[in-house]
Amino acid sequence: MNLIEGGAKLGEGEFRRFVDISIGFCAEVEYQIELCHDLNYLSHPDFTELAENYQRIGKMLNRLMQKLITKK
Repeated sequence: MNLIEGGAKLGEGEFRRFVDISIGFCAEVEYQIELCHDLNYLSHPDFTELAENYQRIGKMLNRLMQKLITKK
């Protein structure tokens, strides 16, 4: 949702800011997934799947940010 909001703003600087916020939220969700696993709210297979997906999303967001920085 942050990427959509950032894309609707005027200017590439605003979009970069929202990508940065998205990276932070992704890290928060990764932590919450780990916490849920540690508290036994998630089975190990579910934890593994979710953690891998969020790591992949984090990498995509970081690549996007790098492209925006180099484009600057």
